[in-house]
Amino acid sequence: LTHNVRLLRFGFMLKISSKTLVSEATRVLEEMVLSGKLKVGARLKELEFEKELGISRTPLREALVILESQGLIVNYPHKGRFVKKIYIREIEEVCEVRIALEGLAVRLAHKHVKQKDIEDLKKILDRMEQAMISKNSTEFIDCHEQFHATLIALSGNSWLERELYKLRKLMRWHRFYYCYHEANFSYSVQSHRLQLKMLSDPGGDEDELVRIDEHTTRRGCELLIQHIKSSGKASDITEGKECESDREITLTD
Repeated sequence: LTHNVRLLRFGFMLKISSKTLVSEATRVLEEMVLSGKLKVGARLKELEFEKELGISRTPLREALVILESQGLIVNYPHKGRFVKKIYIREIEEVCEVRIALEGLAVRLAHKHVKQKDIEDLKKILDRMEQAMISKNSTEFIDCHEQFHATLIALSGNSWLERELYKLRKLMRWHRFYYCYHEANFSYSVQSHRLQLKMLSDPGGDEDELVRIDEHTTRRGCELLIQHIKSSGKASDITEGKECESDREITLTD
């Protein structure tokens, strides 16, 4: 059994098989959240999603539970599920955990990296720099994520790779939602060039390599928070207790 699903409002067109209902529904809903098509604080009406996705309540709820575990949505008893709001405190906390785990990943990568890996990373950085020059923020961010995904994979630790993938996905969502793109580009290219140079040296100082990675990540987080506070969207976030929104959203709004 295959369902043809047309999501005209969001520009999606896909086929969902009965064997992959949960994973495909998760992927579609995740993309809607990460792209901003489902706004933070929006209530998710399950009946409408069931109708538009062409799936029953059980696989839909399984998909929503997965998104909840990823920190993208939140479930309030007797209220429903909402796209999770983004909080400054959460951005800071995610940043701290990411710094700790990426520091370990960088150390492990330095022990495992080969010349071919260095060449691959250099090619990604070259594309990243070209994207900066041409002011193509989407390409820059894609290259930036590819660089880190490649570097983290070199750690050889699949658990570390999975956890960092989830954390980096959250940070990417934070940046895209608040339209934060260009302020850190030049510094990012420079620091990544320096990291690559140190990675290519088997006798390089790992502590300094980790320090550079930490400083780059922390600077990016601080600039993002500054941008949010000065963008006029500061009312969307809070450092206090999270509270649910009454706003509803469906696929047919």
